[in-house]
Amino acid sequence: ANGNLTSISVGNEAFTYNAKNQTTSINGISMTYSGVDQSQRVQADGTSYVNAPFGISSQTNSSGATYYTRDNQGNLADERAPSGTFSYLFDGLGSIVGLTDSSGNLVGTERYQYDPFGNLLTNPVSPTLQSNIWRYTSGQFDSGTKLTKFGVRYDDPSVGRWTQQDPIGGSLFDPRSSNRYVYARCDPINVVDPSGRDALGCLLAGAYTIGTVLLAVGGLIGVLAAFSLLPPPWDLAGGFGALFVYVGSLTFAVGATIREYQNCFG
Repeated sequence: ANGNLTSISVGNEAFTYNAKNQTTSINGISMTYSGVDQSQRVQADGTSYVNAPFGISSQTNSSGATYYTRDNQGNLADERAPSGTFSYLFDGLGSIVGLTDSSGNLVGTERYQYDPFGNLLTNPVSPTLQSNIWRYTSGQFDSGTKLTKFGVRYDDPSVGRWTQQDPIGGSLFDPRSSNRYVYARCDPINVVDPSGRDALGCLLAGAYTIGTVLLAVGGLIGVLAAFSLLPPPWDLAGGFGALFVYVGSLTFAVGATIREYQNCFG
């Protein structure tokens, strides 16, 4: 199964996949996609989706069509459903905690509450809150499967792990990322993963690699120049060595900055 979860004994859950590693069914609920990965799902459990560059722009099911408004960063703002227009309320991690109607009134008497890994601790009775698909860290909640879709993968909050491996892979500089199944490096209080993959991991590895090479070359040139072991005009190469060390250090700083970004935004 190429590392893809195929079954869960508790609840007798079953998963199937196609040759592209796309999840084609979960517990008999079929799914189809546009493209080579799972980022653009177009149909699931009788609901059709229209995808835009920043995410789903609308969905249509037996109740009608719902349209979603996003800002220029892709963050959700509101929805226009058959029952009315509603705006989202967020917490610090970007999870939807409630909705307000067009008059600014809170929908229902309850709000969504989650445990650290996204399991719903409350069950709002309002039909509008129950039908809302955006939940934990603004991921797409599937009521039929109880999974949350983030970009290219599905997360099972009951066990705090993905149903598939991270397509990017881990980083040698962050042991927490070596397990390609755990959600948010097992630190969901501080880390989110809206894309389902660690897209900055390659940039980080490249920054550290370049920094290492530059520091090594610069250090070697500096040592040879200090002991007058380089012939003219390379006897003046100490300045180049210092420059390489400086650039290498700067590259390491960039890598560290990327790592801190990852620690916050996965």
